[in-house]
Amino acid sequence: MIKKETLLEIIDNSGATKAKCFGLYRCGDAGSIGDIIKVSIVKCKPALNVKSSSVKKGSVHRAIIVKTKYRFARKYGEYISFDKNAAILINDKGEPIGTRILQAVPREVSQKIRSIAEGVC
Repeated sequence: MIKKETLLEIIDNSGATKAKCFGLYRCGDAGSIGDIIKVSIVKCKPALNVKSSSVKKGSVHRAIIVKTKYRFARKYGEYISFDKNAAILINDKGEPIGTRILQAVPREVSQKIRSIAEGVC
């Protein structure tokens, strides 16, 4: 369950490392795995060419929740949970900003990300 003011780790190669949730899209008061949220970038990796990087500290982006500490129920009754909260940044069109995902993601989200990325490739 991701609520407002929750810190998330960004697990793609967009350049951001930490983000803070401040808005939820159509998920009520808490988001779960696969939901789209609005985040503000808190920490970034130092970039070699700062002008070309679209992800900067304080910038606002949309993100897909990939991992949560709170348990998530699968359709056949199994529960899964992770040791941290994580997300992947997307742009306004819904395409991922980064080109790679650096950690494993659950199959419920990977199918959603593949359908988004098909339009990009």
